[in-house]
Amino acid sequence: MKLEVQILQDIVDYCDEIESDLEYFGDDVEAFVDNKRFQRSVEFCLFQIGEKVKSLRSKFGSRYMTDYWKKIAGMRDVIGHGYDSFDHESVWPIVKNGIPELRDICRGVIEDLDGND
Repeated sequence: MKLEVQILQDIVDYCDEIESDLEYFGDDVEAFVDNKRFQRSVEFCLFQIGEKVKSLRSKFGSRYMTDYWKKIAGMRDVIGHGYDSFDHESVWPIVKNGIPELRDICRGVIEDLDGND
């Protein structure tokens, strides 16, 4: 389970990067929508989180895999394949609410996996 823990920690690190972006650029949807650098930074992290989740899906099996994780992987596909027509404002609720939740979930799974070693 060591690889899974590392992947989950990578996801936590990307969540922390997004939090850092919020502190740097501003915790405001207008700042996000109006700033390409802010968008690229956050959306790169979201893309990478999706990549990490996709790699987890093959390792977790059914124990942890739920629709929740599938939606995260799906966000990666939306960002990766539809960037030019991507609605940046639609990302904001994920940034504000989903990222803190994801970080907490990953930390909980890490604790669970570390406890099973």
